[in-house]
Amino acid sequence: MKQLFTLLFAFCLVAAIPHQAEAKRFGGGFSLGKSYSMPKKAAPAPTKQVAPSQTGSKTAPTSTAGGKAGMGGLMGGLLAGGILGALFFGGAFEGIQLMDMLLIGLVIFMLFKLFGSQRRAAYAGASQGGYAPNEVPMARNAEQGLGGASNASGMSATFAKIDTPEWFDEDAFLAGAKDHFKNLQSAWDRQDWQEISSYTSPELLQSLKTNRMVLPENQVTEVLSVDVELANFQTLLGEHIVSLYFEGEIRENGSATTTPFAEAWHLSRDADLDSGNWTLVGIEQVS
Repeated sequence: MKQLFTLLFAFCLVAAIPHQAEAKRFGGGFSLGKSYSMPKKAAPAPTKQVAPSQTGSKTAPTSTAGGKAGMGGLMGGLLAGGILGALFFGGAFEGIQLMDMLLIGLVIFMLFKLFGSQRRAAYAGASQGGYAPNEVPMARNAEQGLGGASNASGMSATFAKIDTPEWFDEDAFLAGAKDHFKNLQSAWDRQDWQEISSYTSPELLQSLKTNRMVLPENQVTEVLSVDVELANFQTLLGEHIVSLYFEGEIRENGSATTTPFAEAWHLSRDADLDSGNWTLVGIEQVS
């Protein structure tokens, strides 16, 4: 009975220890707030590509299998060495001693490092996608349209020319959007909610606060590159809606690897006003 209790206690400790929180960009890499439909990106000119060799196609499964084998080998080695066997089945816990707790801590630490390294390797391979539907049903079409083909340089194809009112200065708007994107990343790292609230709607602000709570208190997000395009301009229910498409690369908390991102920001303004500030009402991840 004591052995069973000790085993459960060890697993509870592992579950209770939070995984190493990874720094994430503004919004946490999630779709938040409102979402709106956007036209599909124009397909780039076709380029001739070399077919992958058979050797390359067989390499990936081998690597995956190796990762699984590594975990099994680690656990097998622990059992062979007698650490887990002595802990859980050797009656070592007839009154838990200091050495027992140290051994438990060693096992927990090794499991934590193992799972943490696997998560970081998987995250470094690709940008986090994961689209969470919001209240507008057309958002799924928007995601499919934005996730289109890429050209040879790695940048996504451009959007078709968007019709905008004469008073809308697209070049100035996009230039300002880049600066605001970087400012919000910095405010997000500092948890400067007063600054963030000057950009966002109250509903989006609340969602941002909820997501920020699960991330490290102190983090640094470096925007290595960012490009922005006007994805759509529409007037709905008395509001002008501008959809911007951002893509680029960031580095989080001094990581050796960079993380690509692609997301759409939706901004709104009262259509009855001749001028006024635009409010960020939604962030939409693009796969």
